This record gives sequence, C-alpha cells and structure tokens, in this order.
Amino acid sequence: MSTTYEQTSFDWQTRLLQQRLQEWWEFTVASLNPNLPSLDGISVPPLYIQILLWLGLAGVGIFLGLRLTRWGQSRPWGRWGWHQRITGIENVQTGDSWLEQAQIWHGQGNNTEAVRCLYFSLLEYLQIRRGISPLASRTDGEYRRLTQHFDFQESYDLFWRGHERICFRQETVSQEQWQTYWQAYQRVVND
Repeated sequence: MSTTYEQTSFDWQTRLLQQRLQEWWEFTVASLNPNLPSLDGISVPPLYIQILLWLGLAGVGIFLGLRLTRWGQSRPWGRWGWHQRITGIENVQTGDSWLEQAQIWHGQGNNTEAVRCLYFSLLEYLQIRRGISPLASRTDGEYRRLTQHFDFQESYDLFWRGHERICFRQETVSQEQWQTYWQAYQRVVND
C-alpha cells in the first residue's frame, strides 16, 4: 500500500513566509541597535500575526479601492461620459429616437441637449451606415480620424468639436448654433 503525501500546501507556504518575515525583522532590528535587550522569552502567537497581516492587506485594498473610485469619478468620462443618461430621456436606443428627442429638446428651448441628442443620432448613423461602432472608450478625436475621408468632413468635425465643448467646457448652444448643427446633421445623413 503506497501512500502519497503532499509536498507543499498554501498553509505551509504562508507559515514559512511568516517565519522568514519574523526572522528578517529580528535581524533588521538587532542590526540597528545591538545593545537592545533580548526578547527571546516574549512571543506573539502566529494567529495574531496572521490576523494583523490580513487586516493590513484588507486596509490597503480598501484604501486603494476608495482612491480609484474617487479618481474615476473625477475623470471627465465619470462625470460627463457618454454612458451618462440625459435627464428626461428613458432608454433611447435608436437613431430615430435620438432624433425625436433632439426635436423635443429643441422645442422646449434646450438646444444643448438637442445637439447632444443629434450627436448620439450621428453615432447611430455611423454604426448603421458606416460600420463604426460607438464604443464608450472612443474619443471625439478617434471619431474625427475615422471619419476624415468621408464626404462633408466639416459637418462631422462640427459635431466632434461641439461635443467636446458641451461635455468638457459645459458650453450652451444658442438657437443660431442649433440651426448650424441641424443643417450639418442633414447634410451627413442625406448623403
């Protein structure tokens, strides 16, 4: 009858690491001041050291998680990203719906939201007609590069620059600017 034994285990590796850390710490402290009294009679149970180690790791993890969350919220895509829902619009999914919402916002005098809806309608148009999928990570600069060889490039550029101004500078759109955006949108989709 042959019996096989485990060569190593996670528990054994953890205890070995703990022992090596204790020995390193003792050596480091002893070499800093050789005149310290010996503490051989005082020992800390390994369970306490493991608990302190895990509490320390959990604390570092929580700290880093909170810092990353705050950092992500301070980034432009966290505040104004295009995953943000526009106030008053519920689950808009098609280009026609975006266009309808743009006209509703324009009718209510909110040209900024109307232009934002035209922007999303344009992204839907690019996905359906031109095969450019609207990724959350894609910037207006990338869209500019992807559409640079299309007809009516100035119309596309108007939307890319306008979206940057609306989202990152929080500029508002006047009635005259709305007309410019509307004409540019018509030129692109009626191509």
